[in-house]
Amino acid sequence: MKKLKYCLPAALQLFGMTFALAEAGEGVRVTGSKLPSIIGGIAAIAIGLLITIVMVATKEGRAIAVTPTGLPIPVPLMPLIIGVVIGLTLFTTKPDDSYTLNGVRYSLGEKSAAAVGFAKGADVPEVLKLPAEVEGLPLESVRGFGGTAVREVVLPYSLRRLDDKAFKDCASLETVRFEGGEEPAEELRWQGLKIGDEAFSGCAALRDLSLPKSTSGVGSRAFMGCAALTHIELPGAYGGVGSRAFSGCGALKSATLSPDIQSIGTEAFAGCAALESVRLAFDEGKSSAERYPGDPGVERSDSTKLVIGDRAFENCAALRVMEFPRGNSIKSIGERAFAGCARMETEVPAAHLEKYCFEGCAALRSVATNKGLAIGNDRMTVPEGAFKGCTGLVIADLRGIEKIGAGAFENCAALRQVTATWAENIGERAFANCPALQVVGVTGLKKLAKDAFEGSDNAVIFDGNDEKTRKLAGDAGLKADGGWWFQCEYLPDGSLRLTGWPEGSGDRTGAFTVPGEWCGLPVSAVNLYEHRYNTEYSLGHEEIIVEEGVRTLEERCFENWEKTLRRIRLPGSVEAIERDAIPKLYDQTLTVYTDNPVAVKYAQSRGFAVAEP
Repeated sequence: MKKLKYCLPAALQLFGMTFALAEAGEGVRVTGSKLPSIIGGIAAIAIGLLITIVMVATKEGRAIAVTPTGLPIPVPLMPLIIGVVIGLTLFTTKPDDSYTLNGVRYSLGEKSAAAVGFAKGADVPEVLKLPAEVEGLPLESVRGFGGTAVREVVLPYSLRRLDDKAFKDCASLETVRFEGGEEPAEELRWQGLKIGDEAFSGCAALRDLSLPKSTSGVGSRAFMGCAALTHIELPGAYGGVGSRAFSGCGALKSATLSPDIQSIGTEAFAGCAALESVRLAFDEGKSSAERYPGDPGVERSDSTKLVIGDRAFENCAALRVMEFPRGNSIKSIGERAFAGCARMETEVPAAHLEKYCFEGCAALRSVATNKGLAIGNDRMTVPEGAFKGCTGLVIADLRGIEKIGAGAFENCAALRQVTATWAENIGERAFANCPALQVVGVTGLKKLAKDAFEGSDNAVIFDGNDEKTRKLAGDAGLKADGGWWFQCEYLPDGSLRLTGWPEGSGDRTGAFTVPGEWCGLPVSAVNLYEHRYNTEYSLGHEEIIVEEGVRTLEERCFENWEKTLRRIRLPGSVEAIERDAIPKLYDQTLTVYTDNPVAVKYAQSRGFAVAEP
């Protein structure tokens, strides 16, 4: 009792000193106990020994196992050996120390520290500022602050992980920013910050979020329900955005993602009704088109191509700008990924498409299969309902596609032309209720559903004189024509750019006319150059007539005629003739018939004869 009489005041005094130091800003470090590891190690050895005894007492005691090194070991000894290995591992494990500073608890490992929440009974500050180092160790992870009343969080660049649910349901949290420590260099993005699942889920007041450029990925539901968040920048998040990461962020207007991003998860932005743009980050803030004009980009390997998950942007009704990575860099676009994005004007990239992926995208004007490469690449299919209800769609260039699924372009009221020279199978109601459809270029059909063009009474199948295609068209009640048609692209000003026509089709002698209008739309630009290796389809026209309305003749536009062309007639509407648009001929004289000053100047600079039209 006497010893207790003196020890108790001393203990209280020591506690008081410790508390005072903590309040003064000095941390309190507590060495982790090895007792749990010791108990666990003893238990592992004991269990292994018990199993060995039981096995020895049974028939298993006579069994022999041969290790990969060829050493025979009695089977009953295996549990004991495993138990000893586990036990020794636990015995030698160094426990993490704990550290408390300004009411925040930290776990101290051998090489790094982690913030693990507020100490019991500590006052929760309005501004939580975490240091870049704790006891000389870099702070690399944060967890355990969910449901607290912090209003602002200041985190160091040293962080590598915001663990799952780190700040989940912090209803008062308005601002998250980073300062202190050094952010990893661009080439070390793999060392950057990974935001865990539900890290900020339910932080309904969060509106000011500034993440490091080196943020490498965002987990599932990481920002779900952050109803006040208006903008997100993830220029380094090549690892991707997890499922439902921003679902329910009703105020989110713009997102900037990495140009190397590899995944956008299921429902990642679903229902973000205010989202207007999703851009890819390039140096100096330039878009991909601005930074790499005319550059199609480097094709990624299959393992690093972008995968856009099911319903990733479904019902993002305000989404107008959606930038995709350059080149052949997208592996797949999931089911209903952009369904209901009525304002989206982007060009559809080459990728594996899933059902109804662009249903109801009323602002889409053209679908191009990467200038001849198939949507879906090896799949070579436009799936069921992929562009159903895209009421603004004008041109569908489906070269390379073999199968067009049921309802793929149903109810596309403005669709004027479809080029599908490889198509073998057109499914039920694939082009139903497309009243503006005039030209459908197919040359090798094997199967055509009877109702594929129901309600599309103006459609004409241009069959390239293929008898089976013509018969299938007749059975479906369609008109057929053996002539040729122009492949074309829809331009933002509502005009067309003619890009070619099926090889071998059309008259290849006499005069060739470039129309000023095609499918009821004005033609403003022309580039009819195609590589023609087969002399069977070489062009033999002596004269080209360009009709009024055409404004631009693009580079190498008429190069296919360099062996036979003798006369070209150009209208007054032509405003630009690019380099080598009209080829210099080998052994004949070319005469340009025009009174257009632009055309006259071009002809004279090239040494062509000029005559009145």
